[in-house]
Amino acid sequence: ADQHHSHSVGSAARKEAEGMHYWEILQLLTLLLLPTYRTAAASVENSGMICAAADSLSRLAELFARNSLKIDADGYFGAAVAFLTFDSAPASASATERRVADLCGDAQAAELRRAVDQLRQVLVDFRARVGSKNPRSGGDYDFETYWGICRPLEAVMRRLLSQRRFRWRWLEDSGPHGAAVDAKQAQAWLKSVERLVMRYNDTMGDACFSRLLDSPSKSRSSPCQPPPACRRMFLSAKPSMGYALTHQLIYLAAAIDRSCHLRLSTGRSVDQSLAAEACRSALAEHRKILALNSAGIDMIDLALEQAFICGSLGYRDFFTDSTLLHLRRLQDERLGCITEELNSLSTRQTLPAPTGRKLMHEVMLDGACSSHTSGLTAVYLSLFLRGS
Repeated sequence: ADQHHSHSVGSAARKEAEGMHYWEILQLLTLLLLPTYRTAAASVENSGMICAAADSLSRLAELFARNSLKIDADGYFGAAVAFLTFDSAPASASATERRVADLCGDAQAAELRRAVDQLRQVLVDFRARVGSKNPRSGGDYDFETYWGICRPLEAVMRRLLSQRRFRWRWLEDSGPHGAAVDAKQAQAWLKSVERLVMRYNDTMGDACFSRLLDSPSKSRSSPCQPPPACRRMFLSAKPSMGYALTHQLIYLAAAIDRSCHLRLSTGRSVDQSLAAEACRSALAEHRKILALNSAGIDMIDLALEQAFICGSLGYRDFFTDSTLLHLRRLQDERLGCITEELNSLSTRQTLPAPTGRKLMHEVMLDGACSSHTSGLTAVYLSLFLRGS
């Protein structure tokens, strides 16, 4: 009996041990397979975003192609930066095209190639137009802006976006999941600062850009010397916001690229760490704008401009799936752009007085599509694809 009892106890112990063994194996398999499942699910979700971005860019490139002879210098510059996102980094562009082909099909990849070609043709057409104008005629916005700002700034952007220099990184450790902003907070913020975020002197700003971009570059013996008005506008220690901040960032990026060795009024050097701080401020505003229940076209334009300059500097915090989906909802499916009609639904209609930034030169493309906003949207979509 004792022997039988001993055998029963041993058998039970073995079964219990085997049960624990099977349970441990199950736990181990769960730990091994769950990340794979999550990765696969995330991959499917990401593939949807890549296909959506490629589709949106194709629609927008069609708009540019239809309006090639109407696009002004602002739209041209956006199309140029979108094109440079691909053209200045051939290896990255090829990888993007392969990803689109693998995830979205060969037809969508062909559409993406066509979109890039259409952007290239828009640039060719615009350059032919401004190149044929008499430089002594004066007063021509497109001619003066192209030769004084767009052309030299394109060279800066080509270097920033090149395979050798461009690197994606995060401004925040939390990656795309930054501090949440609800609509009520965003509306309160907008009501308190709207006049400030829209305030920017285009005429003075363009004069400062022309002066900076015409300065001798990469020469320690001949540093750029901004006049007092430009120092007050772009090198003041007083924090900027809105359009003033985005243009300050473009100015700082160009100054760094050209080795101008500028300093703020406090004596602080203009360098990458300063640009990163400015992009953090832009990111905080960007998130508030996107949290608004129905932002007007002027605020969407600002959010896109923030993503354009900080994205060109390699900060990917602006390029989230939720932002892309938001822009897709705003994009007119037939026209391909985010139309000016968005203003009729804007939360700005509930504010005391319209204070939208008035561009010194505004061109509307077919269907109430702003040349300026459409160019920025093209940059956003191109950078999103490059970072996917």
